[in-house]
Amino acid sequence: MTKLYYDEYINPKASIDYEAEEDVAIPAEVLDAFVRMDGAVIRVADVLAKVESFPDDMWLAAVGSALPEVRQWAVLDRYFLAKNGVLLSADGPLEAFAEQVEGQPYALGAVVLPEGVTVVRKFTDGAGEEGFVAAMLDPALLHQNPWSAVVVGDQIAYGALDAEAAQQLAQDVLSSKSFSGARPVAGTQYRWLMSARDHLRIAYVYQQK
Repeated sequence: MTKLYYDEYINPKASIDYEAEEDVAIPAEVLDAFVRMDGAVIRVADVLAKVESFPDDMWLAAVGSALPEVRQWAVLDRYFLAKNGVLLSADGPLEAFAEQVEGQPYALGAVVLPEGVTVVRKFTDGAGEEGFVAAMLDPALLHQNPWSAVVVGDQIAYGALDAEAAQQLAQDVLSSKSFSGARPVAGTQYRWLMSARDHLRIAYVYQQK
């Protein structure tokens, strides 16, 4: 994926200010990893944003072949019972997401499950039945240097950070109205880049040298 394609089609309201001195200094490997990961998240989110009824096996097969960055799919009813796909862990994060969007017929978000970062779509079909479709991203997208951590909402999805640094960074990311930022934690300077789909609240944190 080229930077031009990313800027024009995936990230039109730039997460990175290429004119700012601090952003110009972002290492190339960090920027490349950000483009790969965030591009994958946004492609998956854009597909799920169109779901308005329970997807069937044919839909999963077709979309699965088009989105190789998805490791597992799950289609669940309002009680988190599997309709098709692979059943992911439904305890905790998915239930918290459901509570957060209660009363909304449609919603899109991201959660951290034991299996990995998962993009979730809540929908209401024509009969008024609520359901969820969840797409777990391939952990290989996360477990690559140079990330110190990936933050989803107030959760640390992956990272080599101690608890104090992780908590402080997660709080900063949640409260930030910017797509990027930096802060020192215990004498180490960390920087984050926020997903262009800001309502997903996914940030990629790395340690500045």
